[in-house]
Amino acid sequence: MDSTGRGTSDGASFPGFSPARDGARKKASGDIVSGSMRTTRALIVSAAFLAMIGAGCAPASAPPAAAFPASTGATIAGAPPYRYEVAAGPAAEELTITVDLPAGTSHLRAARSMLPFVRDVSLSLNDGVWLPLTASNGGFDLVGCDRAPCRARYRVLLGDCARTLDDRDTAEVRRGAVLAPSSTWLLKPGRPLADDRFRLHVTTSPGVNYVNGLFNAKGAPDTQEGHLGDLEGSPYAAFGLATSKRVDLPEGDLTIAMSTGEPKLGREAVEQWIEVRARAVASYYGRFPAPHAALLVLFTEGRDLGGGSTMGSGGASVMVSLGERSTAAALADDWILVHELVHVSFPNVGSPWVEEGLASYVEPLIRVRAGLIDPDEVYRDLIEGLPQGQPQPGDRGLDHTDTWGRRYWGGALYWFLADIAIRKSTSNAHSLDDALRRIVAQGGNVGVTWTVDRTLEEGDRDADGTVLRALRHQLGDSPVTTDLEAIWNELGVHLVKGKIVYDDTAPLAAIRKSINARR
Repeated sequence: MDSTGRGTSDGASFPGFSPARDGARKKASGDIVSGSMRTTRALIVSAAFLAMIGAGCAPASAPPAAAFPASTGATIAGAPPYRYEVAAGPAAEELTITVDLPAGTSHLRAARSMLPFVRDVSLSLNDGVWLPLTASNGGFDLVGCDRAPCRARYRVLLGDCARTLDDRDTAEVRRGAVLAPSSTWLLKPGRPLADDRFRLHVTTSPGVNYVNGLFNAKGAPDTQEGHLGDLEGSPYAAFGLATSKRVDLPEGDLTIAMSTGEPKLGREAVEQWIEVRARAVASYYGRFPAPHAALLVLFTEGRDLGGGSTMGSGGASVMVSLGERSTAAALADDWILVHELVHVSFPNVGSPWVEEGLASYVEPLIRVRAGLIDPDEVYRDLIEGLPQGQPQPGDRGLDHTDTWGRRYWGGALYWFLADIAIRKSTSNAHSLDDALRRIVAQGGNVGVTWTVDRTLEEGDRDADGTVLRALRHQLGDSPVTTDLEAIWNELGVHLVKGKIVYDDTAPLAAIRKSINARR
């Protein structure tokens, strides 16, 4: 995932998936694009390699002005210097916002697409006089605020914005709800101070549900807090979803919010489907991987489960589309939800194959250990799918070749090999599970941006080794072809006439069994 923490799973079907587990994760920016390629002889990786490495537009007219929310209050010791108070009007058509700013703030800026929807921006130097501001330099200059604390206020025509832009990353209306990340409607300081923390509090009109994936302030579940940099691409927020429910999980919580619609199975069944999988993810990591996450369910016509997408940066949110006539069997077979929740568990490292490969490899392990799928399905998918991740003529290493096959199955192959290597080097005492648990325990989740090297180094510390980093450089720098048949022989697993057959006398049969086993 890139620095914005945005991604999607489209749920399309591609050869080699059973079920189709190719969720193409759309990036807002930073995709790896292959440059000029030259043919390079692929290296051959076999079981011996595992032993070696065993030893990442114009808006509509404005509605009548609304009263601005009260100030967030006087600054107190230790409080974030930037404090937003937001009041959402009926149906969230309009937001009225007040922001307290510390001395030294000279400019407020907005995303270019948002400026036409911002109204009545004014500034007070805390003397009771409000001075209107006009847009300049992509935002608003704050004369006088450089010398003393000040307060700004403005309105955002959020409903007009959502209908005009109709863009999931900025603002859109779905089933009467307005979906727009906080980064869309909050003006941000052009040059934040060293202490760039912000606090956000939102009140809504009666009957308007508000959900935000930003992490909550400690001890204030109705207030979000973070760093201004997080507002460059913050998690999903929504106004006006029909229902919401908070689920407490080990060391975290998940807010499940649903749009209007009449799911055939009923809302409770949908909530149960989500909660079971969220608990399965928490079981795998030893805790829920984020202190707070929001999961938005958008109902659609039909019976199909649609795509899923995840946004991080200062928080965690997942959005999934669900057909109103979806059946219990369809929900039981779904892989998208767990795939997206795995994305919640990993930092934004800006490397698609690292992130997508992890979700592709770990998702079925989580489901099989929770008893949601048959153990044979894990190995059938790997046997059929991993060959699609092998380098093709002209490919380079995973760090330099971003094709679909290399991103998803090439990335999954990396994590599969790493799992086996860690287990071999520690006599099966440690595994990839432990490395990923350590990353989460150290604060690594979709809410933060880390480098690939930092993330893998953190994971390697669990077994006091270098497997993750060494294998990343092996597969990332050069086109490496893996001798998969040799690995299946060592693990003692084969696909024969559509059926998985096991050999318990194989050298690595114990490792094969432990990969699927619940801890």
